[in-house]
Amino acid sequence: MNDLLARQLLPEMLLSTPNMKLYALCTVALLLKMQAVGVATGVVRTRRGVVTNAEDARRKGGTIQVAPSEHPDVERVQRAHRNDLENIPPFLLLSLVAVLLGAAEGVTAASLILFTLARVGHSVTYVKGIQPWRSVSYGVGLLAQLVVMALVVQRALT
Repeated sequence: MNDLLARQLLPEMLLSTPNMKLYALCTVALLLKMQAVGVATGVVRTRRGVVTNAEDARRKGGTIQVAPSEHPDVERVQRAHRNDLENIPPFLLLSLVAVLLGAAEGVTAASLILFTLARVGHSVTYVKGIQPWRSVSYGVGLLAQLVVMALVVQRALT
C-alpha cells in the first residue's frame, strides 16, 4: 500500500493541486535563467580577455590576461547573478508553500507569472545597465514576493 501511495497517488495528488504545474514551469524557467546569467559571466570574461585565475589563462593558451580583479563588465554580470541568488530561492520556497497551502489560486498564479517575468526583465536590464527599468523590474518582483508572503500568512492563520 505504501508503494502505491508513493508511486501513484502522491504524484497525482500533487499534480492535481491548483497551480502546482505552473509553479513547476516557473521554477524551471527561473533556474534556467539563473544558469544563463552564470554562463554569461564566463562569456563576458572571454570577450573581455581578462581572468583572475592563472589556470584559466593557461587553459586559453596564454591569450587571456590575468588580472588582480574582475573586469567591470564581468562584475556587473556577477552582481546580477548574486541578485538572483538573493531573490529567487526565497520566492520559490514561499510560492511552494502558498501552492501547497491552497492559497488563492488566481492571485498565486498571477504572482508566479509576474515574478518570473520580472526576474527575466531584471537580469536583462541589469546586465545591459538599463535604468529605470532595472529598478522597475526589481520592484515588480518584490511586490509579487510580498503578495505571496501575504497569501501564506493569510492561509496559515485561517
